[in-house]
This record gives sequence, structure tokens and C-alpha cells, in this order.
Amino acid sequence: MPALSNRNPIIVLSPFLRSGTTLLQRLLCSAPNTLIYGDTVGQEVEFFTNYASMREQMLKSQQAAIEPVRSSVLSGNVSNFITTLSPSLKGSLKGFQAACLASLEVCRTEALDAGREVWGWKIAGAEPNSLARLSQWYPEAKFIWVERNVEDCLSSAKAAGMLQGEAEARNFVEKAKACNQAFKQLTANKLILDYQSITEDQEKTIVHLESFTGAKGIDPTVFSERINQFGNASYITPSPLTLEEAACTLSYH
Repeated sequence: MPALSNRNPIIVLSPFLRSGTTLLQRLLCSAPNTLIYGDTVGQEVEFFTNYASMREQMLKSQQAAIEPVRSSVLSGNVSNFITTLSPSLKGSLKGFQAACLASLEVCRTEALDAGREVWGWKIAGAEPNSLARLSQWYPEAKFIWVERNVEDCLSSAKAAGMLQGEAEARNFVEKAKACNQAFKQLTANKLILDYQSITEDQEKTIVHLESFTGAKGIDPTVFSERINQFGNASYITPSPLTLEEAACTLSYH
């Protein structure tokens, strides 16, 4: 199945949780012509792309057994066990791609129906293995990559109960390193933003976002309406890292 044409989503992602993807999502959604769906959509996309990769590897290793069975059945011979009868590798992968794109087409259609022609989704702490396949399926996609100080990300994630202890901190960082490497290899249209620069130079951030995405009329007051802000009922105080947890961040620099 060929990639859908003129279906160029905006994909906001980061190597770490708690990196600022929600702030960018809120800024973009404040533009009357833009709708960026949340992590639940991003996680569903990653499910399809990761499963497609796993299925491709499995089918490739089984082709020597599957191909003769399919050829035999199609020639009329059904006198043997045919429990391994499966679609071709190419056909199976088309199916997974079609399922993912059909789900995203619903998102796109609803966005267009709401007058939001610029659309997409976000995913914080993206799965590295899904990026290359996602880029293949959506060659016209535009990726916005958000970087933030790794210690700040870990401290915030720890406070939110997303990790605890040295082992989980190390896994957190190692996954982010793999995601960063996978993103660097993409040839897609990319915009790289630093969280500190986003918050310190708000006017420049809006200019970059509107120029890159086509969003029009981003509301700058979104910057002053922080979700995790001191004084809010939902505010989560960052948790200090232990020496062991902090040491895990050194390999990311």
C-alpha cells in the first residue's frame, strides 16, 4: 500500500518524558487552523509500527517454511498440514500499514471537519524503533523534536512517579539515547527545539512553529498558563535525584 499523499501530519516528539511536548501541543492547538492530538494517538501509532517491525522479522525468518506451503495450496495440493499458511510478507506488512493509516485518517478527517487543516499528534518519550517506519509510511510528515535538560526530565518524571531508582533511571536514559540516534538518521522534514529556548524566547518560538507547521494565530498567552506551575492544585514538585540516578544522565551528554 503506497503512503498516503497530501497527508502530511505534524508529529511532536521527544526522547524523554516531561520534555515540554504538552506545551508545544497546547501552543499549536491554540491556532484556529491546527489540531495536534495527544499521546494516546501517538501510542497507538507506535503500537502499529512496532508490531509491523516485529511481524516483519518473524515472517522473514519463517519464509522458508511459509512460501512452499502457500505455493502448494495455491496449486491445489491440500493433502499436507497447512497450519503455517499465511499471507506473503509484503501482503502482511501492507495490512498493518493500512490499519495504522486508516486510524490516522479518522484523525485527519475530524480535524478537517473542524476547520483544522494542520493536524498531527504528539508522543513524549518516543519509541526509537517506530521512527524509521513512521517516516516511511508518512514521507511528507513534519517532525518537531523537543530537547530538554536530562536531569530536569528525570527529576520531573521521578516526582510524577514515572521512575524510581538507579535501574529505572538508566533505562530511561538508554531509551532516550536510542531515540535520539534514530531521529538523527531520519531524512524527514525536522524542526529541533530546546525547551529552555522555547520558554525564554516565546516570540521566536511562535515564529518558528508557525513557519514550520503552517499554524496561524498561535496564542502567546498559552505560555503564561502553565499546567505544572507552582501554586496550581495539580503542581508536582520536582524530586531531587540521588547520586546514583544523577550519574545515569552522564552518558547522555
